[in-house]
Amino acid sequence: MVYASIRQGPAGETGLVKVDRAAANRIRGMLAVVTTDDWVAAVADNWWAADRAIDAMRPRFKTPEPVVNSDSIEQALSAALDGQGTRIAEAGDLAAQFRGAQVVAAEYRVGLALHAPLEPMTATAVHRDGRLTLWLPTQAPGLARAAAARAAGLDEGSVILHPTMAGGSFGAKLETDVAAQAALLAMRIGRPVQLTWSRGEDFRRDRFRPAAAGRMTARLSQQKQLTGWLAKIAAPATGRELAGRLLRGAALPGIGLTLSGSDPGAVEGAVPPYAIPHLAVDHHPAEIGVPTGYWRSGAHSYTCFFTESFLDELAHIAEQDALSFRMAMLGDSRGWRAVSRPWRNSAAGRVGSRAAGRGSRATASAARTSQCSPRRS
Repeated sequence: MVYASIRQGPAGETGLVKVDRAAANRIRGMLAVVTTDDWVAAVADNWWAADRAIDAMRPRFKTPEPVVNSDSIEQALSAALDGQGTRIAEAGDLAAQFRGAQVVAAEYRVGLALHAPLEPMTATAVHRDGRLTLWLPTQAPGLARAAAARAAGLDEGSVILHPTMAGGSFGAKLETDVAAQAALLAMRIGRPVQLTWSRGEDFRRDRFRPAAAGRMTARLSQQKQLTGWLAKIAAPATGRELAGRLLRGAALPGIGLTLSGSDPGAVEGAVPPYAIPHLAVDHHPAEIGVPTGYWRSGAHSYTCFFTESFLDELAHIAEQDALSFRMAMLGDSRGWRAVSRPWRNSAAGRVGSRAAGRGSRATASAARTSQCSPRRS
C-alpha cells in the first residue's frame, strides 16, 4: 500500500502549468509524481510525506478569468434578481392584491457555505488482473463506480466498489472526484494506493452550498393581516448543475432540469407553511462562477432564513408578538401544534413577556413541519 495527496487547480477554467519535481524527490519516503491537466498528486510510503511533497512542488495553475470573489458573487446575485425569473409556485391573485397597495419590502443574503465534515475525501484503489477495486465512503456508490471506470478506461463490469462508513458528509460525498482520482492513480502506479485530500484541499475543492439572495415583498391589510407575499430568490440552479456533473448525460429522472435555466430545488422551502391567501415564489437563476452542490437541508437552509426573518419584520410593523403573528396563520394545523407545544413546554413559554429576545420558527421540510427550539438571540 502507498499513500497519495493531491493538489487541484482553483474553481473555473484552469490547468496545471508547472511543478517542481526535484523538490518533491528530496522528501524522504517520496515515490512518484502523477499529473493530469487538472491536478498533481504525490505518492509516498506514508501520507504525511506525500502531503509535504505536494507543498514542496509548489504547483502552479492557470488562473481562471475573470477571478471569482465575494464582490463578483454579490454582483451576480443582484443581476439575477433584476433579471427575468421563473415562477415556481403561486396561489390566489397576487397581482390584484398588490395593485395600488402599500407594500413592505426587504432583501436578505447568504454567502457560500462549506460542508466541512470531520472526515475529508478519501478513497483506496487497487488494479489487479484486469479488475479495479475501490473502497471509499460515498453516498452514491453507482455514480462513484461509473466515474472510476471512466477515469481508468474500463467498463463498469470490471470495477468493484465497496462503500465504507461515510462518517460526516452532509451531501459532500455525493461527489465522485476522489473515486476517479484514486482509480487513475492505481492504474498509473500499478500498486494499491490510498488517496486522502488534505483539509485545505477539502475546503478549496468543496461543492459549496450556494450563495443566495431573497427579495421579499408583502402586503398587510388594514387589520394587520398578511394577505400578499412575493419571494424572488436568486440562487444557482444547483440541482441542474449537480445532475449534469454526476450523471454525465445519462437519462435524468427530472429531465426538466436540463431544459431550462430554473431549478425548483433552488427555492425549495420558499413557500411558507402559513395561510397566506395570495402568494408567489420566483426563481432567478444566478451564475456565480463557483461550483455548488447539495448541502445538508438544501435550499431550506436559506429560504427558511429569508421567510422567517421577513415575518419578524412584518410582525414588528403589524405591532404584534412574532409568535402570535405566526400562529394566527397556522390555524388548527399540524404546524400550529408543532410550534405551540414545544413553546408551552419551554422556558420561553413559561416566562411570558420576559421572553424578549427569544424566537420560534416553523418550516416545512421533507414533508414535515418542524419548530425551531426557542433560544436567546
